[in-house]
Amino acid sequence: MKKICICLSLLVGSVAISHSQGIIPIPSDTSVASGTITDEFDPQDIHLEVKNNTVNSQTFSWMLKNYSTPSTNWEVKLCDNKNCYDLLFNPGPYESLNVSAGDTMDFKFQFSPHCVSGTGDADVLVWLTGDSANTALMIHFTANLIANCPNAITDIPHSNLRLYPNPVKGTFTVNGLSDAGNLSFEVYNMKGDLVKSSVNSTVGDQIEISIETLAKGTYILKVADEGGRIVATSRLNKVD
Repeated sequence: MKKICICLSLLVGSVAISHSQGIIPIPSDTSVASGTITDEFDPQDIHLEVKNNTVNSQTFSWMLKNYSTPSTNWEVKLCDNKNCYDLLFNPGPYESLNVSAGDTMDFKFQFSPHCVSGTGDADVLVWLTGDSANTALMIHFTANLIANCPNAITDIPHSNLRLYPNPVKGTFTVNGLSDAGNLSFEVYNMKGDLVKSSVNSTVGDQIEISIETLAKGTYILKVADEGGRIVATSRLNKVD
């Protein structure tokens, strides 16, 4: 009886060890990239593979846990084998498509700095769907980026412009204009296409702008003064 107990104990221990290694990062749990960005809408892609180390087909669940960027202009996205997701709009959790036993899935992380230099960091928690307590794994992405963009858009610390509400359903308000004269408002989609523009003569402190006709998604608003100088940028999230 004693021998049987010992064997059973060893078997349980073996199963636990195998279970805890249900997902494995390749080549490690951290991926770092450096680059130079020459266009406002260029992202820096960072790849890290995660292996299904079980004997069955599995799906991965994952979500953004932490991030830091040098500017609110930066965006963070992640693509699995199903879709690409704007993590600042919704950190998850998300679920991948099936990954065969012993196969790997590429997590493609994207930092889009919009021509603001600096370092971005993000932590993503990954687990086998339905088994987060035993298989949770934290993976890390870092981008060290230099912006070399013609007509670069950067944060303007002295700008008093404020936008609300955001997310936007139909219209949003920009305030802090202080009789700024004629301002150009341009809205771009994430491909860099101009999807709406208007020139508004500002009298008073604020103005209301409608984007009711635009589809649900993420957009970039640029505000330029009469001389064509960009005085503010903001990310817009259009919701239904």
